[in-house]
Amino acid sequence: MVLRVALALLCARAGAEDTFETARDRVAGRLPIRVGVFAPLTGRDGVTPLPGVVRSAELASVVKIAIEHFNARNGTIVDEFATLPAVCDDVTLTFAGFWNTGGTPNLALPTFLEQDLQNDIDSIIGPAWSRVSAPFSQIAGVFKIPVTSYASSAPSLDDREIYKYFTRTIPSDASIAIAFRDGCHVNQWTNVGIISYPDEYGRGFAEALVRTLNEVDESVVSLKYRRIGTQVAYVNEEEVASSVREGLNRLRKNRIFFFVPGSLEMIFEVARVAIEMGLVGPEYSWTMPLEAEEYVLDANLENPGLASDFFRGVGFLGANGRAPGPRWDRLDAVFRQQNASDHATLFENAGEPPGNWPPPSQDVYDVGLTDAGLSSSGFIYDAVANVGLAVCDIRKCPSLDTDLEACPILLDTIRAAATFEGVSGTMDMDIISGSRVGESANYLLKNARPIPGFDRPNRTAGAEIVVSGIWDVTTGWTIGGSDTDCLIADDSGRCTHSDDLGLKEFLFYDGTSDPPSDGIIDDCPLGKYIVGENACADCPAGRSQPNPKNNGGLQSCQACNSSAFAPPGSAGCTRCPRNTHIWDAKADNQSDTGHSSDDIGDCICNRGYYATEWPIEKQCRGCPENANCAGGLTGPYPNEGYWLSPDPVETWV
Repeated sequence: MVLRVALALLCARAGAEDTFETARDRVAGRLPIRVGVFAPLTGRDGVTPLPGVVRSAELASVVKIAIEHFNARNGTIVDEFATLPAVCDDVTLTFAGFWNTGGTPNLALPTFLEQDLQNDIDSIIGPAWSRVSAPFSQIAGVFKIPVTSYASSAPSLDDREIYKYFTRTIPSDASIAIAFRDGCHVNQWTNVGIISYPDEYGRGFAEALVRTLNEVDESVVSLKYRRIGTQVAYVNEEEVASSVREGLNRLRKNRIFFFVPGSLEMIFEVARVAIEMGLVGPEYSWTMPLEAEEYVLDANLENPGLASDFFRGVGFLGANGRAPGPRWDRLDAVFRQQNASDHATLFENAGEPPGNWPPPSQDVYDVGLTDAGLSSSGFIYDAVANVGLAVCDIRKCPSLDTDLEACPILLDTIRAAATFEGVSGTMDMDIISGSRVGESANYLLKNARPIPGFDRPNRTAGAEIVVSGIWDVTTGWTIGGSDTDCLIADDSGRCTHSDDLGLKEFLFYDGTSDPPSDGIIDDCPLGKYIVGENACADCPAGRSQPNPKNNGGLQSCQACNSSAFAPPGSAGCTRCPRNTHIWDAKADNQSDTGHSSDDIGDCICNRGYYATEWPIEKQCRGCPENANCAGGLTGPYPNEGYWLSPDPVETWV
């Protein structure tokens, strides 16, 4: 519906024109390249400021810093800025403005079209949320304007046929799913319940999790890479309360949850219902995307008690825009030097900001970059750097002045810009999907912990956020480390910043680092099989199970043959003595179903042999000459014309 309305606006705006200015014309005939930012400043009503608006304002400031660095050929953060060839001397960027998306395409698309912004922008940084980037990039693509998001991570946006003009400097959530799968293996979790909105972001994230958790790495000879079971419940955006209850009721057998929140309302509803159903506590673990971290602050402000009960031990996982090394600290140092009034000019081209934004300088700029944990500033700085280097790549085209059609367009050079070291690490774009290559980034795990005395007067925070671990494709998980860094919501509701991103040990709900069991039996020991989802049972008499890690049901218990027995819970069958077998009643006529013999006393002599004892501990003896032995537990019987010798015959009758 949103896209149809936008297309109607687009047709009205286009009038009788059949074509739009091409990206080649933008680069060849007009400099500087104008960069616009689209990010959420308000809620969906376009009026109410978001608690995270400070971060959005901060990101706009980072865009300006990146533009200034590129234009000055300042290689303080990106080395390539200082080594651009002479052919790029005239290539510059300019800040076109900052526009509010409200976190919804219903606000973002009309803002873009009704203000004729397509004629004022050459490249767009943003939007932040996938549900906005999906339709927004399609509309911007009509005008040949590349859209580079710093936060939209839905895997579905990798489809170039649908989202041709979309690129991003943050990896797809498909990569985050790999990090989560490794975390499940580390914690020995074998089943995960997923709850999400069915929108572009939520459904894409959930589907990536399901797909990745159900993959088996055949190259690894280890049981740790076995398939992880998943169940998914989607929440109806129009009926949050009832659908949350219905969804959690379906998932309640799970103890491990991945929660993809779509709104603060959904956070509170899931928290209330989860607490009511007893789905929180030492036996449960919840993980959320890293960008949901700001919901902790929102929840602290509105209901610190609920926040402390629900968020205790919650893990936040996502791509980290702050790579190891000095580049983040250099960006932060420049940010601190900027004057708040200077940054306030960023909003002049966007009209009056909502409410009383931008806030006074001491509310934003006295602690440097406040998004040290989410690290969007790193992704957004690198997005601007990528655009600048992409424009330079076009200027390097030998036939730029003679055969423009032979040169690449801005979209393609953004997708294929030369690899460079940025704030978020090695910036490497996939030319096919337009996404940041997942292996080129690292992933951050953060931990929410309750703050002692959170309910005292003037304390708005009920939980603190600490960095607990980092994952990359080469080394896997690094958990715990120095205690030097703590990102904590202080009395004013803001996270303080430390220059040193240290690691604290990950803690679960009960305050320990021991992960809870997911309540699902992954495998059973020798002699046992899986019953349902939560228990192991002994294999029955007459069957055995020799696998030390058995993940099968009753059928995995192997039937003993007709000459062996096994007590319940046996790892193997024990052979009867020589020349014996299991008696017919226990052998069930030697059918394929096996028998139920559990003791040597069920072993009897074969035909042609006789027993001298019972139970038969050694063997049955061969029948004497001129005698007939029916087997079982009977003695020899003389053939016709013979009688029993007066000499004793060892037998048992």
